[in-house]
Amino acid sequence: MMPSKPKALHPFVSPQEVIVKKNLNLENGQAKEYVYVWDAARQHLEPQSLYPRTVLSQYCHEQGGKFSLLHRSRLSLVKENAQRSSLNKNRYVTQGIGAYQCHLSSQTQKNWIVSIEPVSERQQDKKGTRAVRLLTQMFTLNEAHNFYQANKTASKVRKPGNDKAEAKTTVKEVEKADLDKKETDKQENRVSLEQPAVVTRRKVETPQQQQMKLY
Repeated sequence: MMPSKPKALHPFVSPQEVIVKKNLNLENGQAKEYVYVWDAARQHLEPQSLYPRTVLSQYCHEQGGKFSLLHRSRLSLVKENAQRSSLNKNRYVTQGIGAYQCHLSSQTQKNWIVSIEPVSERQQDKKGTRAVRLLTQMFTLNEAHNFYQANKTASKVRKPGNDKAEAKTTVKEVEKADLDKKETDKQENRVSLEQPAVVTRRKVETPQQQQMKLY
């Protein structure tokens, strides 16, 4: 069980040591599983998914720093859309992920950035307990910018302006087609009007032919 209120972290000399010694990842450095939804019988328990953020936030505050969100997570490491959707709807996940910066006021201390990103999620048992795998790692300012900016660009939808341009093009094409059809109809009507009308002439009979009819 993850402690909801970690003890003082002063003995650690760096946030990386906190990550390692507090086992925020697996021993091999890979993402670690944390419960974010307990089954009905254990709903009174605190979700574990906020633990990495809580530990690192406390360490930052103990250093006299301010712990704040630098980049919002876009769950880019989660491959399955259904998993991403489930995680994105749960506040015990979304409130504990992303890139966080510890801003230290002392000139002798260096600001640091930590990234906490979900990798996948699953149902742990048949009772409904669900867990998320979180990867916690240190980033430089440039690394954080490149990682989160790249994911932001990749997840962008088409701009509304593009849809308007396409719609405008479609309207123009329809209008042009209508004009072409009208022009074709005019040409067909013109051809019909210019064709000579067929006139049936009445045959004129001579006086001799008229006299022959009398006989």
